[in-house]
Amino acid sequence: MLETYPSADRLAALRDRIGTLKEEEMRLSLRFIQERDTRVFKGRRCDVLVEHEESREFDPGRLPAEIRRDPHYWTTRFRTHIKVRKRFKPSDDMSIGHGEVIDLTKQGGVYC
Repeated sequence: MLETYPSADRLAALRDRIGTLKEEEMRLSLRFIQERDTRVFKGRRCDVLVEHEESREFDPGRLPAEIRRDPHYWTTRFRTHIKVRKRFKPSDDMSIGHGEVIDLTKQGGVYC
């Protein structure tokens, strides 16, 4: 039997909730940005400050190609990523009844 980890489902659910919250945050933030003003928006319990700043960033794309290709200027870093992949979940619309035609390409292909 395949071993399952309930914590994997919890992590996926948390990421879904975080994604929903981030979307809401972006919609609300956009409202403040669209005011096109640098100011304070007062709330009952907190304030929102809209500030604009300028910064300079290094653009390696502007360097000559021979420098960008030279391995002497590159550093290799390793990172660990935790990814969540949705698993196939059977649904009621996939149940097979008598006389039904099933499009196997929509159901993941044909297996022999």
